[in-house]
Amino acid sequence: MTGADPVAETLAALGFPPGELPRAGALDALHLRFSGAVPYHPTPPRARHPREVLAAWLETGAGTSGGERSLAFAALARALGLAVTPAGAVLPGGRPHALLLVESGRGPRALVDPALPVPAVLPLEPLPVDLASPIGRLSVVRKGPELELVAERRGAARTLLRTALAPVTDAALAGPGAPAGLPPGALLRFLEDRTLAWSGGRLTLSDAWSRLELPVSARDASTLAGLFGEPLPAGVEDATPEPPAEASLTAYHAVAAPSEELLARLRSLAGHRARLEPGALDGGVEPREDGFCWTLRAAEGELLRGEEVRFLDDGAEVTLSGPGPVARKRYRVEPADGGGSRLSVRATLAPPVPVRGPNDGTRRTLVFLLVSELVALARDGAR
Repeated sequence: MTGADPVAETLAALGFPPGELPRAGALDALHLRFSGAVPYHPTPPRARHPREVLAAWLETGAGTSGGERSLAFAALARALGLAVTPAGAVLPGGRPHALLLVESGRGPRALVDPALPVPAVLPLEPLPVDLASPIGRLSVVRKGPELELVAERRGAARTLLRTALAPVTDAALAGPGAPAGLPPGALLRFLEDRTLAWSGGRLTLSDAWSRLELPVSARDASTLAGLFGEPLPAGVEDATPEPPAEASLTAYHAVAAPSEELLARLRSLAGHRARLEPGALDGGVEPREDGFCWTLRAAEGELLRGEEVRFLDDGAEVTLSGPGPVARKRYRVEPADGGGSRLSVRATLAPPVPVRGPNDGTRRTLVFLLVSELVALARDGAR
């Protein structure tokens, strides 16, 4: 660090030169640049002052999370002339929380929550709010005297927090009762439309309708640094045991049909015929006590693969033999919030799988194929 003020130096590093007057869009620009530049890292046991957090980032690239991340962001926003007030909130289960209410005088009031974290600026005027984010579709709605923040992702909705916007002091974001940061040995990164996370030797890439899980050893520092940036926080290398070997890709689909109807389809030969790719013909069907086996061929007679289908209480499991990127599929049906059902299929990828998983084009193609199967299973019950 070359100067005496880490707040001013951080703003300059993020593209806000000294003496610049607040401008329309400053909050969104600061949030985007801060989120992209300052890594999400576990916080040390001792709470750090915002200037200490920013100085560590300037000197070594070290990151932060939890309440001290919110306070560091608040220090930057205030230095830009934005009015920032911590506001009390409640998380599911009744746990107290605090987020940031920001007012600029040049735009609507907005909520920012780097601690939870919520990777978006949430304007409060007008309500309700509805916008896309790396953690799903976010909405802010009024429920009596409170605002409720809800995330909808992969066909399921969950309440993230409730707040009456009652002001609290900065101390609510520091000390024993402050919002917790990442647990030791965990890593997190937000991409434009996806979330990348690592914990327990398991790497997860999640988007609105799919979830890719890969085994990545804690000792594979080069892969983790390539995905999450350097430096990696201390303790990552000895935080977890060796991960399980399987890699998987799960796709989801929201359906208006009741669960019982979808389960009946997954437990029938006709239901599984519906999910086959165009041109695939079944032959050699062999009934089993808990399912069936069959051989699938192309219209020209070329062998595609064999499948062993086993019926389960909540869906079905299909073991595949033959060439292809998938070794096993697990279909599951569950009731959805607000009615209807959620269909999912978890595809276990056939080895060898690249350390960082399939490239993005291959991943998107696999997601498309899996979702197409779910749509076919749901027939016209999709919503």
